[in-house]
Amino acid sequence: MDTLIPLLGLFKPQKKIHATAKYVKKIAAEKKVSEGDKSPTDSDKSHESNTSHTLTDKGKPLSEITVDELIKEADENALLLPPITHRLPVINRGLALMKRVLPLKEWQAMSEKDGVNISSLPINGLALPFIRGDGVINGNFTLQEVLSVINNAYARKTWDARFDSSQVLEFLDQTDLVVYNVQKGTFPVSARELVTAITVVDDGDSLTYVAMSVEDEKNQAPPANGKVRAEILLAGWKLTKSSNGIFATYIVHVDPKGSIPNSIIRSIQTQTPLCIAGVSNYLANYGCLPFALVGSLKPSQGITFKSKEVTTSLYSMEYVISELKENEKIEELGTLNIALPAKNFASGVNVSLSCSNPDFAYNVTSVPKAEWNGLVSDNTSHILKIKCQPINEPQCVTLKIEPGSGERILVNNKAL
Repeated sequence: MDTLIPLLGLFKPQKKIHATAKYVKKIAAEKKVSEGDKSPTDSDKSHESNTSHTLTDKGKPLSEITVDELIKEADENALLLPPITHRLPVINRGLALMKRVLPLKEWQAMSEKDGVNISSLPINGLALPFIRGDGVINGNFTLQEVLSVINNAYARKTWDARFDSSQVLEFLDQTDLVVYNVQKGTFPVSARELVTAITVVDDGDSLTYVAMSVEDEKNQAPPANGKVRAEILLAGWKLTKSSNGIFATYIVHVDPKGSIPNSIIRSIQTQTPLCIAGVSNYLANYGCLPFALVGSLKPSQGITFKSKEVTTSLYSMEYVISELKENEKIEELGTLNIALPAKNFASGVNVSLSCSNPDFAYNVTSVPKAEWNGLVSDNTSHILKIKCQPINEPQCVTLKIEPGSGERILVNNKAL
């Protein structure tokens, strides 16, 4: 099963692409955008990004703008974010849109269930409103430990009642993905399928996860019989440190396409925000999952992911390390830092490493958790630094980490 991985938005511009039909506006690359931003209220500040890139909201309430104006504004603000090097710079639109709709002041309260406050945000030109949940994810978990559950298809089958399956179509770079998802149908409504691009930005005290629909330009997931291709304008998580856990905001707008009875729409609108409670319950019952530390994934590592599978007791992946270039510093090349949850790995770890080059050199070390202070908690038992030595040609590496015994760490059957 393919799963999602932690992501960062630290990229440079390359080429523009077309995203989904209804919401697309070309990025106005030549248009100057004011950098003045309205000051948020105190209640908004704790839920907004700490990014140093200032975005503008044109001073117009969301209740007074159309969806076309909202998307145009997001595209302009996307130009103020760290640029992107891969083929889908439109991902920055999702980050700008998330920041724009995040302040709570214009949302309309709907209900409260399972500790989650549910609200809606109508926008002129959208048949359905944005839907939002706000709640606390309990426990002594860090932002990245919570993200390991949100960003994982294996776990999502438990915490999202409507989720059916997921497949990674493309690793855009070390951190960004294109993913094919299927959401369950409810009779008489067919299942929905989606092709989305996903990214995550780490601001230190908060994490922002964004998914949005993109066109399947490479025809990697042709429309399936019996399913309807829906479109996500935005599916965003905002995770913020708080005194009693992690404060989570989950904002979604999906155009389901086709005809859906109002009763089912109302059910979905109530059910979707409850994913916050689902994630909290998952962490309480199963703990976090193994994950590559966000912040340890850098373009300078020269790593390209090919496949990845993560469960509570497995971290398996295949990746390519680029060739060593002349006069290139190799300190970070070919290096991954993997955090392993205490629930399944405290009693021991077995690591298997192999490579297309039979003579490849590697080094695995156990890193003190203090070196990643604040990024992991006592819910993490080990951090492994895995470094494969680059050579003058690309190498394909296969990595597999499973629970062991005897409180030992074994690497290819040898004690660490």
